Formats: sequence, structure tokens, C-alpha cells
Amino acid sequence: MSSRWLLLLLLWVFSASASADAAVGTAAVDTWYVRPAAECVNNGDGLASTCAASAGASGAFNSFSNVIWTATTGVDDGDTLCVSGKHRETLIPANSGTVALPITISLKCNGVTAGTITGANIESSWTGPDGNGNYTAGTAYTTPLWVLVDGVVARHGTSTGALTSGQWFLTGTTVVYRGDPSEKVIEIAVRGVNIDGSASNSSNIIIYGGGASSTGFGAASGGGRLEATRLIASKAAITFKDCSNISVTGLTFYAHRGGIDYRGTCHDSTGTYNTLTYTGDGLDSNFEAAAPYNITYSYNDVSSTYLGGTNDFLASTVASHSTTIDKECIASTFAGNNIRAYRNLAHDCWTGISFLPNAVVTGYIIESNRVYDIASSGLLLANDGNLAVTQSAIAGNLVENTGLSNECNSYGVVHTGATDAPGSQVEIVNNMIINAGATLNVNGTAARNSTGSVLNNVGIQPRCASAPYQVNMTNWSNRVSANINNNVWYSTATQWWRVGSVRTTFSTFQSDVTPQETASVMTNPLLTSIAAPYNLKSTAASPVRRAGTPTGACKDVRGRACYPDSPDIGAYQATSGDPAGPRAPVQ
Repeated sequence: MSSRWLLLLLLWVFSASASADAAVGTAAVDTWYVRPAAECVNNGDGLASTCAASAGASGAFNSFSNVIWTATTGVDDGDTLCVSGKHRETLIPANSGTVALPITISLKCNGVTAGTITGANIESSWTGPDGNGNYTAGTAYTTPLWVLVDGVVARHGTSTGALTSGQWFLTGTTVVYRGDPSEKVIEIAVRGVNIDGSASNSSNIIIYGGGASSTGFGAASGGGRLEATRLIASKAAITFKDCSNISVTGLTFYAHRGGIDYRGTCHDSTGTYNTLTYTGDGLDSNFEAAAPYNITYSYNDVSSTYLGGTNDFLASTVASHSTTIDKECIASTFAGNNIRAYRNLAHDCWTGISFLPNAVVTGYIIESNRVYDIASSGLLLANDGNLAVTQSAIAGNLVENTGLSNECNSYGVVHTGATDAPGSQVEIVNNMIINAGATLNVNGTAARNSTGSVLNNVGIQPRCASAPYQVNMTNWSNRVSANINNNVWYSTATQWWRVGSVRTTFSTFQSDVTPQETASVMTNPLLTSIAAPYNLKSTAASPVRRAGTPTGACKDVRGRACYPDSPDIGAYQATSGDPAGPRAPVQ
């Protein structure tokens, strides 16, 4: 071989070797890209956003199954995996970052199309119509929960013979659709989860969808999106088990059995700035073993589980689903400490925010949330038997229009079960509860309930005609003096309390110290508007202005600290939160 050809061969080998080295991740921080196989024929090295010209060349991974998760040579500590385009498969994180260098899975990266992960497949094999104008899918389906028509949730009918235009029904394994599907994109949910960390035990991961900011609720439009998972028990759009330091932020969830589900021994994990629509459970913590948990749900917009009719859940899904699917916008069950629901927007669900631990727990905070149009109770913190819930607060929440389908058996705010641990402090303060079935229930039933304070709350117009009382403390047995005062209760009804107290029922109440409510008032709080809650504020003559009792738990529905010496009663504070600042009107 001539020296010229030998030189060219050596140059080619060196070039190929350099290219191969460039296609492998490093110990430093790398950015990886994954696109759908429908967009990229060839699977690339993952280190470029474009499609690879040939297999293994520079370009994006062409499916989740081809993502490399190994240390150094794949997605590892501090790396970012950019998800672009619409993926019809489940993403399984198969590696963990570190606390200092978490892995980021981003559905919104600069220079590439925002990512969508869907649990639905397009159905294109239809036969029909029959005599009713119904078309039948040619694919067999197992318990699909959602059908999307041109990207929008289709309503579920009650039978094949009673479908109206645009409705669907599952008979056996066949999906029946009323209307001509030929010019529509019809997607049917076939996968139970979009991002599944339930088997990989992955930790130290950020799942990012495009943001939102601390100035408002919910995810920004145009960001990453999760869609349409089918009905599978104990599955949500995102599921992690035995994890730590998982952050899910800025995503849009659309049409799921559940939103975010932290299971097992997960701790120090969050769900923030997300928007969840048509989702059975918005955010769920189903802990299965005791551990020092710290789960925070904040700035999430959770909506549209309940749509307004008796047993009418999940986009008019048949009533039998109401007993199968969890119906809370936000829920935390089983054992876990330091759980906080902060500044969430939750509406159109069976229950707004529901904390139901089954063990002795501490540090449960439901704070500065707005909850409205709820079928049953708005905010619920409950426990079983003699298990203690200690160091808890329900503070600064705005709760409107609850009990829509469960009027006389539900409340705006519920705190039941046991809080009898020595030194525990439970505060129910500065909430504004409007048009609930009944306003507030701190009924201990068979448990022992030791509540520190029920202060500075506003209750307006309870809706239950047979028992429209404001506060129920029947069977409440507490070990310490209860501070139940500085509340404003108002109703146009002439008799809206029960025997035992003018404002609060204390039937069969047991206490070392008889409760008093001497400073509360039964009067119109003189709010400027109940129909427009974001502009709702008190007038200058309102009895709620600067009339509250100072309490450390006080924040308003916007997360602002209350004026320390004379807070306003209710969930809106006419103050900047700065004690030295002017008391500006609420905007």
C-alpha cells in the first residue's frame, strides 16, 4: 500500500474514532435528546437534537427504549434528557442522579419542539355505521378510561344504544363511537402510566415541563404535556416508588386516572406549578411504610374530575367508575410526616384536598389553597381510631361551593380523628368558607381530638337546609382548652345553628375546659364580591378588617403573611405582609 493511501486510512480511522468518542457521554454534564421513532428513522447517539443520518451517528435517540441510562456513557448525574415531539410509549427512568447533581427530564428545551408523552394510540380501523350511527373500533381494548377526539376528551355514554354524537362506550373489549370517525383523529388510552419509576427505584430526578412562576397557579401553556392513561389500579401519569428528591414541575396533565403518585418510602419530593385536567387524583402520596417524609404540593391547578351531576365523574364516565377511581383533586394517604399542600387551585372534584393518614403522623399543612365547585367536602384532614395527627394547620384557604352532590353530609373544612399527642398544636385559622353544605367539622367521633385554635375564620351561607350549622364539634373530646374565637359566621337563614351554642354545636362535648366563643360575631362580613373571588375583599366598614387574633399559622390565600398584631379575619389580608408597610387594599 502506498504511503498516500496509508495516510488516508489512518486519517479515516482517527476521524471515526473521534466521532465515536464524541458520541459517548462524559462524567461532566451532558445534554441528551430523544425524539419519536415516527420522526427519526435512525437511532442516533442521543447527543444532538436532529435526526441521525445513520444508525449510531450524531442525532437524537429515536425512542424511549433506546435511551442509554448507564453512568458516564449515558444519562447520569447532572445530565438533562430533552424529550421532543409526541411519544406513544412509557418513559422509564433507569438511573438516579445525586442530590447535588439531579438528572433533569425536560419536556421543554430550547431549540426543539416541546414534548408530549401519551398513553393513547390512534385508532384508525373502524367499521360501521350501524342503525344508530355508531362505529366500532377494530382493535380490542382493556379498560380504556379516555378517548380523545382531535385531542379533546370525548364524553362517555351509558350504553351503545343511548349514545349521542361524539360519545363512546366500551362493550366487552370493543370501543363504540357515535359519529363518523373518518375525518377525526381518535386516540384511545392503552397505557397505564406516562413516566414510570415504580420499579426502577430512581431518585434525585427533576421532571420539568416548561414552567409557570410563583405569581400564579398552574403550568405555562405551550410546555410539556402528559396525556391519556388508561384505568389501572395504583397507577398515575407519573409514578415513583421508594424514591427521594423527585421534583415534578411545570407540566400539563390531561386525562388520567391519577396525576403524580409517590409510593412506598418516597420522601423529600414535590409536585409544583402543574396543571391537571380530567384527572381522577391530582396529586397522591400513597405511603406504604414509615419514614421521615417531606412531600410538598404547591401551585398546582387541579381541575375537572367532577362535572356536576350525581355520580357523574371523569367526563361523564359511567357511575360505576365513581367507586373505582380516587376522586380527590389532591390526596395523601397512608403514613407520612411533613406533608404540605400550599397554594393549589383545585376545583370540580369530589373532594378538593384530602389528607387521610393511617398512622401517627405530624406536620400536615393545608395552606393558602383555593378550592371551589366540589361535590363533597372542600378540605379534609382525617385519621382513624386513636392515631394522632399532630402539629398541623389548615390556614388561609378560600373554599367555595362545596357539597354540590353531598350537601348535608359534607363540609367546607373537615378536621377529624385524633390529635391527642402531648404538646401538639393544631390550628384552623383564617379560612374563608362560602356556600358549603356546612362550614366546619372538627368532630372527634370515637377518637380524642385536641385542637389548639379555631380562629379568624369566615363562614358564609351554609347550604344544608336540615342542618345548616357553621361549626360541628359533636363528640369532640379534647384534653386542653380550645381557643374557638374571633370568627365571623353569617347566613340569611333565621335559624342556622344547632342546640348547644348560638354559633357552634358542642353536643356531647367533653373537655377539661368548657370551650367559649365569646368574641365571634354573627354578622355580614361585608365583602365586595362573592362572585369574583380573585377580587374579593372587605369594605372599609367590614367587621373582618383588622379584627383577627394574632396567630403564627396565618397566611392568606395568596401566600402572604398576615399582619402580626391585627390580622384581617378570613383568607384575604389587606396588608403587604410587612409590619412596617402600609395596609394597602387587596387587589
